[in-house]
Amino acid sequence: MSDRINTADFAWKRVVICGPLHVHPLDEGLVGATMMQVLLAKPASVIVGDSGTDLLALRAMLRMIQMRHVHPLLDVTAVVTYCLGQVPDLTKLLDAAHLPSDGSRHVKILQLEMDPGRGESYLTRDMVKLGRSGWDCMSSVVLAFTPAGGWRNAKIMPPLLARAREQGMTVIEVALPNTNGKPPSRC
Repeated sequence: MSDRINTADFAWKRVVICGPLHVHPLDEGLVGATMMQVLLAKPASVIVGDSGTDLLALRAMLRMIQMRHVHPLLDVTAVVTYCLGQVPDLTKLLDAAHLPSDGSRHVKILQLEMDPGRGESYLTRDMVKLGRSGWDCMSSVVLAFTPAGGWRNAKIMPPLLARAREQGMTVIEVALPNTNGKPPSRC
């Protein structure tokens, strides 16, 4: 894992975003700043999921799209486990973005219509994210935001990252120093 990313790793690549469901508020800025660096490298596409770190990354991307700091051919896809209506955080985020209506910059939604109450639905969602990138080791990168202490006790991320590595995809991990993967306590 590194504290700095090399933006050349993302230029004209298909980038899959993954990370923990719960991100500590002190790490939210790190996710946003990392995504800004990635977008300035001009990736061909970015693929996110429908929760946690993926939504923080999408929020940063939508800000960059609104400010027109992304190339016009950027393709953004959100893979949703069930239906968009079942993911209020994503729906609110997209509604608040007020994306340009010229059709050149938008977010595609891929709805899997799977049971969100089953753990394997999320693994399937993440495998679909990898599949959307094309399983092409030369043009695909997985950007994994990793909680402090790594992925111990995690059920979805270790097999997902192992599968990406088996396929020869580049996996770049960015450490989230304050995130332990559990919901932050509310005092």
